[in-house]
Amino acid sequence: PSPFFDEVANPAPRPSLWIPTRGVVAGGRVFTSDGRALRVFDAASGRLELSPFPLTPGADPNSAPDMAGRPSRRRFGWIEGHGLTVDGDRVYVTRAAEIVRRGAELDADGAVLASLAVDGARDRVLGLTLVGRAFVRRFEVGGGIATPGLPSGMRLFGTPLLYRGALHLAGLRPTPATTDRVEAWHVALDPVTGAVRSATFLGAGGPVRRGRDDEAVPASCAGARGRVVLVTSLGIAAAVDADTGRTAWTLRYDRGRPDGDDLTHRLDGPVE
Repeated sequence: PSPFFDEVANPAPRPSLWIPTRGVVAGGRVFTSDGRALRVFDAASGRLELSPFPLTPGADPNSAPDMAGRPSRRRFGWIEGHGLTVDGDRVYVTRAAEIVRRGAELDADGAVLASLAVDGARDRVLGLTLVGRAFVRRFEVGGGIATPGLPSGMRLFGTPLLYRGALHLAGLRPTPATTDRVEAWHVALDPVTGAVRSATFLGAGGPVRRGRDDEAVPASCAGARGRVVLVTSLGIAAAVDADTGRTAWTLRYDRGRPDGDDLTHRLDGPVE
């Protein structure tokens, strides 16, 4: 069996299973991203239609190792599968950071045996346009790129949400005062230029396990009734106005503990 299904049968004590890359079907094509390259297949035949497009300029799009199941989670943390959105000839894709090992390894259950760092320079969104049979890179935002209107150190995550004429993403950045807390943000971009329309601070918190920045990755944004809803892994959920970025409400929720607490609040099981 694949590592993914093996992990389903024998889950590690972590709150969620890694979700593999998902394809987006548009215009008779299937678009997929593994975080390193964008690939386009013919939906009818399954044949690779275009040359793989490297998300990192100059990188070999075929160099990525097999990243299924637990090995991928160890390398990329909690991700939703390198999200992408297709709108006509425009494609928006997030490029997740890789965990940088400082001589560190994980045990069989994924527990940290030494410190990890996250290459935040890779947590960004790319805007691409399909011209003929090739992609043209229009913009990159986040992951250390200086962008007017975007706080420094911002990392962007999730499947880009195209809603009410803007591109919405969840953002994280280190808090200036301490190294064990992370700020949660909502970021709205112009879908053509990548210019920042709004950046809204939602609150700050830390991952369940101290020092595990890879476990702070938020979920993708969702939009309805003129609002964008974000749920983070920091114990913060919020809704903002889709047009202005103004906060409608913010909620803190109890995440329990990864190994369960006295109330049997488990992140990987039912709450009793």
